[in-house]
Amino acid sequence: TSHRFILSKRSIYILSFELFSKDFEIQVEFWLQTIQLSVPRAEIVLVGLYESETEEEVDNRLYVLRLKFLRIFGEKFVGDLIFLPLSTENNGNTDDTLKRKIEDMIISNKFLLEEVPIAWTLMEDILYEYRSLLNIPIITKSQFTLFANSCGMVKPVDVIYCSRYLKDVGAIFCRDEDEDLVILDVGWLIGSLNDLFSHSDVSNGILKHNHLERIWHRYPEEIHEHLLFLMNQFELCFELSGNILTTVLTVLDIVEQREDETDTGFSLIPSLLPTERPSEKLMLLWMYSIDNSHETTRIYEFEYLPNGLLSRLIVRMLGESS
Repeated sequence: TSHRFILSKRSIYILSFELFSKDFEIQVEFWLQTIQLSVPRAEIVLVGLYESETEEEVDNRLYVLRLKFLRIFGEKFVGDLIFLPLSTENNGNTDDTLKRKIEDMIISNKFLLEEVPIAWTLMEDILYEYRSLLNIPIITKSQFTLFANSCGMVKPVDVIYCSRYLKDVGAIFCRDEDEDLVILDVGWLIGSLNDLFSHSDVSNGILKHNHLERIWHRYPEEIHEHLLFLMNQFELCFELSGNILTTVLTVLDIVEQREDETDTGFSLIPSLLPTERPSEKLMLLWMYSIDNSHETTRIYEFEYLPNGLLSRLIVRMLGESS
């Protein structure tokens, strides 16, 4: 789910795998699909590692791999891929070959060689130094604008272009130009989300807001609301209320827990829902169906399913229904 925070067109992507392994193809396909979805014209190096296989065996393996990817991704995408077989028997030569290839790609990459205004790089340095002074690396849009003004960017459009550049190079993260909060450390953001998603207090995909103090104990309490807001903005969770709250808690069979904590808020985290469908509870909700009516079931099959797609779909549909 956090991949979209870091994928950028100003990057070169290296996928390393064992060329003659049986299980690598599915993983490589997943990452190629993920990168293609976020960065359609990304530069990607496929580094296929092998040991003692002959040159002919390596060439045949790469040929088969190209044909398979052609069927999946099409000629244009595969034509831009760089296949680089490297032997692990001589690590020194392997490192040098990969290094030279990356250097060649940097020289020919228009985004990596693009000249940027001095004000942008000055802004990046200032924000990097400023974040080291903060316990929580978050500033408001107004603060960001003030820093930009101090670097000579007076026009609003100049501030927007600078923020896009800084987001592309991973210096900041904000959902869009209208976002009021600017995160100065993407790694910190991912870590705070991991703290939540891996915590035992998040049961069956339901987050009780009064547990946030334990879950995010490393962060000041006043920032919890902001982190929860960001999760809602990223469509990672959905704040439950009214009939939707009652329905979800009924289906997940945790009404009893709600009775003890009627004053707390609840959020649904779809990616942490139980893997088994609670059929009995769902049938109770559908008992009002008209007699002799027919149910229609649709089954969708996907060759590739982006990470977090269904979770975001659930959040968006709940938002529409509310």
